[in-house]
Amino acid sequence: MTRTNNATAATAARHARCSTHAVVPLVVLAEDNLELRTLLAAALERVGYRVVQADTGARLVALVDQLVRDGEVVRLVITDVRMPDVGGFDAARSLRAAGHTFPLVFMTAFGDAWTRARAAELGAVLLDKPLSLAVVRQVVERLVG
Repeated sequence: MTRTNNATAATAARHARCSTHAVVPLVVLAEDNLELRTLLAAALERVGYRVVQADTGARLVALVDQLVRDGEVVRLVITDVRMPDVGGFDAARSLRAAGHTFPLVFMTAFGDAWTRARAAELGAVLLDKPLSLAVVRQVVERLVG
């Protein structure tokens, strides 16, 4: 294959990944700390995920509902447990009540027995802060592929 054909094939593959959201798994990330949210989104995007962000639990629920109405397939939600207005657990319960079955990952700096039990009730993975980006990527890969 010539250099031009290699470049054309690479460009076509990149366009296919960008224009077909089913090829690029969609992860919704809710975290009220802007720096952590930005860091996590960038880390996941670097390894091939499309990340849409929310800064509160209420915005998380509204965002997922809008994405689904728009025909998007949400593959995973990662959310902080404690956020202003609606916390991660309440947001997750609302998403489950609306019929969403995608995997959930909770993040917390307060990983006590009560918090672990609430995450388990929702069938979710609980990650303790401070987070390891390698562990986050491993969990996402295991849940989404």
